[in-house]
Amino acid sequence: MTSGSDRRTFDAIIVGGGIVGAAAARALANEGLDVALFERNRLGFGASSRNIGFVFLHGRKGVSLDIARRNRLLLDTFYDEMGGDFEYRRNGGLVLCESQGQLSLIKEFVDARRRDGLNIEFIDRQSLLELAPDVHENVVGASFCSEDAQIGTATVVRALAGSAVRSGATVLEGYEVLEILTAGGRVTGISTAAGRFEAPIVVWATGPWHRMATSSGPLELPVKSMRNQLIATTPQLPRLKCVLYGAICLAAYTPLVKDLPSFSPDLFDRRETKAGECMMDAISQRSDGSYVFGGPVDDAGFSWEPDVDGVGRILRRFVRLFPGLSASGFKESWAGRIPYTSDNLPIIDRHPAATGLLVASGFSFGNSSALVAAEGLADLAMGRPKSALIAQLGIDRSTLTNDFSYSLG
Repeated sequence: MTSGSDRRTFDAIIVGGGIVGAAAARALANEGLDVALFERNRLGFGASSRNIGFVFLHGRKGVSLDIARRNRLLLDTFYDEMGGDFEYRRNGGLVLCESQGQLSLIKEFVDARRRDGLNIEFIDRQSLLELAPDVHENVVGASFCSEDAQIGTATVVRALAGSAVRSGATVLEGYEVLEILTAGGRVTGISTAAGRFEAPIVVWATGPWHRMATSSGPLELPVKSMRNQLIATTPQLPRLKCVLYGAICLAAYTPLVKDLPSFSPDLFDRRETKAGECMMDAISQRSDGSYVFGGPVDDAGFSWEPDVDGVGRILRRFVRLFPGLSASGFKESWAGRIPYTSDNLPIIDRHPAATGLLVASGFSFGNSSALVAAEGLADLAMGRPKSALIAQLGIDRSTLTNDFSYSLG
């Protein structure tokens, strides 16, 4: 999608071509700004093309739920505007109840989430089989949230970038940004291997890459990332109606369940879980029919590669939950990165290092927040006041520290 590569001066430059950067390019272009989006590889190359595609409100609460709900509305509107030109399924989502012992906890979880205002219910096995007909016979039911959805994130990135281009933006793939240029305390542009590009506004939206060189010295955001290992089968007949998590995901959503009367770590099957990692059991079926199964989330350095042990554990858990799919062909394995902050909320703000430097980082649930982030960045770029939602995501908030303890809630 590279276009207009002979241009050197813009009103705003976006660094990072993932879902947040592409959404920001569209939002700023729609404001009438002359925008350039720079991606060092191809659009959606990083975390955006390597996740399972969940838009999962099931596990969101407080500010993160407000963000996710607003994002769902914006995503619905964009999908309608585009005439359905990207992968988007609005069929809800499940968390499986895999044993009688988990039944009380799942029902307490549903009641608690209802009190938070979520559209959620407990469904029995018969209703579950209408949505996920291949689950193991020991699965007795599930929580079902009608607000959950599934996207093909890479297709959304391309749709957002295409919309930005139609509004006048320039998209430059294969351009690595080496440095953000500043002078006199203000942003002046960026430096790349292809030379300098000028702009008074630069949006730093590089996902898990949280360090950046600038003219006045290196900057580092209070963001870390975890590796997420996944596998995919060959295409199968379309049977799974919505996205789902295994029950063990509740152990990762600790803030949402730890105070429930029936909660105990012993309720979950941890046979394939190592110390220091979250096991997700996240399952979806793509539009081409392939099943995607996400497993261990761990701190393996800045690695984008799966390992044999992790893939083996994913396959064993997948077959345990969906024994009828054990004969499915194995297509591929890969790893993604999940950026996160100490309070599991993104950073969307002006950076104090230089006037004109805007930050959008730390998106542990980028599929459920990118369009909200773009709205906020447009307000910042145009000098408008922050919305009440974006005001809670500042870089100087007290809950943003360097004390990282990853959980999904």
